Amino acid sequence: KGMLLVKDGINKIQLPKKSMIKAPPSETCDENWVAIVIKNVFPCQRNVQLGRYLDPTLDACASWKKDKQKELSEMHQRMLIGYGVRKEDVYAYAKLSRYPDNLRHAHLKGVADPTLKIPEDKVFITGYTTNNSNRRELFANSFQQIYVSRSPAVSPEDAKILSVVGEKTDDMSDDDWDLLCSYRFGTIIFGAPRNKLSAPLPCMIADGDLDGDDYFVCWDPHMLSQLLHSKDKLASKSRQLLLELTMPDKTGQGVDKTILFARGGEDWLSAAQDLMLDFSRQSKESHITGKLYSLCMAASKKVGGEIDIYGEDACAYAQAYKDALDIQKHGGVIVLPKHLHGVLC
Repeated sequence: KGMLLVKDGINKIQLPKKSMIKAPPSETCDENWVAIVIKNVFPCQRNVQLGRYLDPTLDACASWKKDKQKELSEMHQRMLIGYGVRKEDVYAYAKLSRYPDNLRHAHLKGVADPTLKIPEDKVFITGYTTNNSNRRELFANSFQQIYVSRSPAVSPEDAKILSVVGEKTDDMSDDDWDLLCSYRFGTIIFGAPRNKLSAPLPCMIADGDLDGDDYFVCWDPHMLSQLLHSKDKLASKSRQLLLELTMPDKTGQGVDKTILFARGGEDWLSAAQDLMLDFSRQSKESHITGKLYSLCMAASKKVGGEIDIYGEDACAYAQAYKDALDIQKHGGVIVLPKHLHGVLC
C-alpha cells in the first residue's frame, strides 16, 4: 500500500519487497512473481481542474469554473480560528473560496521525494500558477510557506507551517529538478529524513503517512500572514507550535499501531478485517466516534463564538476521537480522563 511516482527511465511498476506489500502470500498459489496491484491515478479530477485554472497557459473546463466548490470544512475552519486567525476572516474565506478566483486551498496527495534531494524539513508543491507580475511561475516558487494539515485535524499539534522548495537545490541535478517540475498540480512531495532514526515530516502532521493520505494545504496570504506575523497572544502561542517540526507527545494515546502490527505479525491484515466485519461492534464504535467528535467541537466553543483548541477537555476529547477511529480498524482502548467518563454513558 503506497504511492508510486512516474520517473524517467522506469516503465514498469516497481514494488518494494516489504514496505508496500500488505496482504499475506496466497494460500492457493506458490508462484512468487505474481502480485495484485489495485491502483488509482492521481491527481484527482478536482485537482486537475484547479491546476489548469491556476496555470496561465492552461484553462479549466467551463463547468468546473461555473460550479461552486465545496465549502471549507468546519474541521479546518475550527483549527484556523483556534490557531489565532480572526474568525470573521475564516468565515469570509470559507464563503468566497467556493468561487475559483478566491480558492486558496486544496487537498493534495502526499508522496515521498523521488529525487532524495529535497531538504528533510521542506516540501515541494507540484504545478504552476501566476505570480504577482502576471507571469507563469512554479507554484513552489510563488509561495514560500504554506499551512498543512490532515484529516482528522482536531488537536493543536495536527497542523504545521512548512517551507516550500522553490528552486533547484545545490546538490540536485538538472534532471531531478526537471522531474519535479514536470508533475501536474495535485501533489505535495515531502523531503525524506537523512537520518533513519529521524521522524519523517508527514508523521508530524496529524500522524500522517504516505500510503495515500490527502493533505490539506492552504496558501491564502491573508490568513498565513496572521499566523506568521500577528502579535495577538493566541497567534503567537500557536506560531511556535506550527513552526516546530517535532513529533507530538503521544502519552496517554490508546492505540499504538506499531505494537499492534508487531503483535499480529503476518496475520495483522486478517485481524483488522475481522474487526471491520464485526458489524455490531462497528455500529457501536461509530456511534461513540461521532459523539466524541461532537463533544470535542462543543468543548472548544467559548462564549462569544471564540474557539479554544488548547482547552484540557477539548484536547482530551480530540485524542479520544482519533483513538476511536483507529480502534475500528486495529482494536484497542479509548483513553479519557475520569471526570469525562459520564458523558458517554
